[in-house]
Amino acid sequence: MSHSIQRIMLYTTLALIIGVLGLIVPDPVSAQAELIVNGGFETGDLTGWVTQVNFFFAPPYCIPTGFMAVPIGFSGCDIFMLPAQPLGGDFVALSGFESNGGGLVQFYMYQDVVIPAGGTVAFTFSYRAQYYSQGSWFLNRFMEARVIDPLGPVDAIPLQLLHRFDTGIGVNCSIVTPGPGQFCEGEVQNTGWVTVNADLSAFAGQTIRLLFFQEVPTSLNGPALLEYDEISIIHTPTTPAGITVTESGGSTDIVEGGATDTFDVALTTPPLDTVTINMLTDGQCTVAPNPIVFAAGEVGPVAVTVTAVDDTDIEGAHTCDIVLQPAVSADLNYNGIDPADVTANITDNDIAAINVAPVIVNIVEGGATDTFDITLDAPPTAQVSITLVPDAQCTVAPNPV
Repeated sequence: MSHSIQRIMLYTTLALIIGVLGLIVPDPVSAQAELIVNGGFETGDLTGWVTQVNFFFAPPYCIPTGFMAVPIGFSGCDIFMLPAQPLGGDFVALSGFESNGGGLVQFYMYQDVVIPAGGTVAFTFSYRAQYYSQGSWFLNRFMEARVIDPLGPVDAIPLQLLHRFDTGIGVNCSIVTPGPGQFCEGEVQNTGWVTVNADLSAFAGQTIRLLFFQEVPTSLNGPALLEYDEISIIHTPTTPAGITVTESGGSTDIVEGGATDTFDVALTTPPLDTVTINMLTDGQCTVAPNPIVFAAGEVGPVAVTVTAVDDTDIEGAHTCDIVLQPAVSADLNYNGIDPADVTANITDNDIAAINVAPVIVNIVEGGATDTFDITLDAPPTAQVSITLVPDAQCTVAPNPV
C-alpha cells in the first residue's frame, strides 16, 4: 500500500537518564565491570536508555512510543503471540515491531557507554521476535545492533554492525512453497530467545553509542513484537606483565648443614617469549634452579630452593642476601622487570668451644713427662690466648698457649 508522504514526524521518548543526557559514565573500575545501565530492565522502566521513533503518518500500533519495559506475562497487543517471558529477571524491553498505516517506521533504542582503556570488552544481548503477515503484501522487517559515533546522528553509518535479524517475506503457502527468507503468511513465527555475542575491545578507551535499530518498510504488514533482555558490556582490565616473589610461610629460614627453605617466582601473564631471571647471593647460601627460566606461555610458579653454606665460621644468627636480577626476554613486556629480592635467615651450626684431651696425664718425678692437646672447635676470627695455672706439683709449657 502506498501513501503520499506529507512530512516526517519525529516522536521521541526519553527515558530517565543518569548524568548527561544519553551518557552513562560508570565509576572507575579496577576489576571486571558491567558498563551497561539497566541492561535487564529490572527497574521496570527504560532507565538508562533513550528511545526514538520516526514515522510518516501514525505512530506504531501496539506501542506508540516504540519501546516499553514490561513484566513477565505481559500479553502485548495480539492474542496469537506468546506473552512476555524474560530470559532473566522479571522484565524485558518490548517493541511493537509494526506500523499503523502510512508506510516506513524506524525504531531506535540506545545508550552511550564509556569504555575504559586497555583490557577486553565483551558485548552480549538476547532477543525474541514474534510476527506474522495478514496478507501477501508482507515485506521484510529487520533489526540491527550497531555501534555508532555518539556525536553523530542516530542513522549514521555504523562503526560496527554487531548483529542483524530479518523476518523475511510472507508468502501464500497454498500457492508456493516458501524458500529461503520466506514464511507462510498467517502463521505466527517465533524465533525463541536468541543470544548474540561480540567483541568490542577495539573501542577500549572510547565512548560509543550502542544502538538497537528496527525498520518496518510498509504499513499493514501484520502484527509483530520484539523483546530485548540481558544487554551487557563487560570490561575486563588487562593484567600488566609482572613478576611475583612469594616466600613460603612469609619468610625464608635455613640452617647450616640442616633445613632448607623455598620461595616461589611466578609471572602474572603468559610471556610471548622465554623469560630468564638470574640470581646472585652474598656467598652465605646457594639457590637452585639458577637461573629461573620461563618458556613462552608459561607463568610458573617456579620453586627456588635455598640452602645455607655449611662453613666453619662462628657467625651466630646471620643472613644471606639473594638478589634477583632484572628479567631478560625478547618479550618487551617482561624484559627489564626487576623482581623483589629475598633475604634468608640462617641458623649457625658452629659454636665457640675449647677442647682438652686427654684430661688425665701420667708423669714421673725426675723421669717421664706426658702431654695433652688444646684445640678450638672452629677457626677464630682473632688471636685466642689461654693461660694455664698448675698447682705446685708440676709445670706446663708452653704457657700461655
